[in-house]
Amino acid sequence: MRILIYFALVIVLAFAFGCKKAAEKASEGLAEKMIEQSSGGKVDVDLKNGGATIVDKETGNTTTVDAKGGKMPEGWPKNITQYPGSKVTQSSATDTEKGKSFSIILETTDAVDKVNEYYAKELKGAGFKKSTEMTREDGVTVFYQSDKDILTMTIFKENGKTLLSISLTPSS
Repeated sequence: MRILIYFALVIVLAFAFGCKKAAEKASEGLAEKMIEQSSGGKVDVDLKNGGATIVDKETGNTTTVDAKGGKMPEGWPKNITQYPGSKVTQSSATDTEKGKSFSIILETTDAVDKVNEYYAKELKGAGFKKSTEMTREDGVTVFYQSDKDILTMTIFKENGKTLLSISLTPSS
């Protein structure tokens, strides 16, 4: 669906996580209004167990978010591996007209350079080519492309941990 859905959902999940049924329903209504106002579309939001499912009423596209973490999103490509020893802190999957889009956040104690080197090798073996790399003081953002997908990866240090954000979208 639209990128704004993800950001609105994260805000709402912060309020809804661990709440009772009445608060959950109120949070669902608030999430729907926020998403509809920011995207101009109509959606249905279902908050459950620290996650959410958002359905675009016009297109039928579905976004599933796991804000508790712990697992890769359903349908994540097997040729793009989870960084060894990392922990999934958040994941999402969205059905789009072009195919499925994914987003994950991983956490590790390894250095930014080590994680970046690992994925440079792994993604090359999975058919991806690096198109751009932007380095900053505390991390790096790298863009990769394959015949059918675009992968954006940001690796950075925060509070003594290395966080890795990966977004994968169909290119055609």
